[in-house]
Amino acid sequence: MIKTIGTAYRRDDFTMDAFLKYWLEVHAPISAQAPGLRGYVVSEVVRKLRGELTADAFVEQWFDDEEAFERAYVGLYDRRPPGVEAEVLTWRLRVSGPRPPAAAVREPLPGPALKGRRPIWSEERGGFVEAGVFDRHRLRPGEVVEGPAVVEERESTAVIGPGGRAELDAAGNLVVRVDG
Repeated sequence: MIKTIGTAYRRDDFTMDAFLKYWLEVHAPISAQAPGLRGYVVSEVVRKLRGELTADAFVEQWFDDEEAFERAYVGLYDRRPPGVEAEVLTWRLRVSGPRPPAAAVREPLPGPALKGRRPIWSEERGGFVEAGVFDRHRLRPGEVVEGPAVVEERESTAVIGPGGRAELDAAGNLVVRVDG
């Protein structure tokens, strides 16, 4: 999904109401015919707090991808967009679905959490330090791991530096505290 954001400026002979009416009743239906357009929003600038903003509105359009935007632009203006490359300003992921019931904290796997030891880089110490390596799924609630340590699981790895400590809370969260 690609989103374009443009500024809109009112002509001197338009009132703000007439300007917004034009954008919503004339421009929006024309834009709606653009191939690949997935969304269209006009936002009026209600109050200018500071700076040199002279725009009266912002126009946002959503397309499946950059190629869909270019096809729509050529369809409307009979030319390619001027030599401006697309720029990513924000990535956002929105997911929705039914809220799952709260899962009970699972029991830790049997056996010791300490799997072994290995050297890890410590910026604080300016070199490698020996660290305990722990299996996160074998930690028990309330169990404390003193740094330097590595807590491994399939989904992620937590590195606890010298002076840090991690504790598995009652909800199963690994809470890391760093001194200093």
